[in-house]
Amino acid sequence: MSSEPGWFHAQGDPPGTQRYWSGTEWLGVPQIAAGPNVDGASVATSAEQWAAPTAIPSTTISGGFQLAVSPNILLSGNRVSVFGHPYPLAGCQWHATNSTTSVGKKIPTWAIVMCVLTVWACGLGLLFLLIKEDTTSGTVTVNVRTPDGRNWSESVAVRSEAERDASMQRVNVAQTATANAVLGF
Repeated sequence: MSSEPGWFHAQGDPPGTQRYWSGTEWLGVPQIAAGPNVDGASVATSAEQWAAPTAIPSTTISGGFQLAVSPNILLSGNRVSVFGHPYPLAGCQWHATNSTTSVGKKIPTWAIVMCVLTVWACGLGLLFLLIKEDTTSGTVTVNVRTPDGRNWSESVAVRSEAERDASMQRVNVAQTATANAVLGF
């Protein structure tokens, strides 16, 4: 397999599908390689047009942007691919539901390791055990209603406040991109 990241057909996946190759491993689930769009246009799925499943909002790329809102909801330019089904971005409606909770405070793993490594130095290593961090657990559910009236939903597991915030921010970017597509920007 190529060491270059991109969208390729993975051995064992259904015919006519592609999966993202990170350069070392396959990510996400197989996506439909190409097919007719709701407006009859052909949809290309080259590596330049679809983001990796773990991507975050990226910079402008050849007249458009790339964004993975969730592992199976991908934006590229003025198109959105929802579970492998391509749609125009204009007319989509986005919603995110935050179902995370703060589990509590815990001692981070790195603090325990530092304590073990430095406890022999006059016992000062025990101070590392005073460090606490908030733990968040749950999901962010991303909902998209496509222009043909279909509702799609995917839950993304989050393990920290930063992951939760990043998921919510990706939905905000998708909402803004949809508004810009409607306005013709």
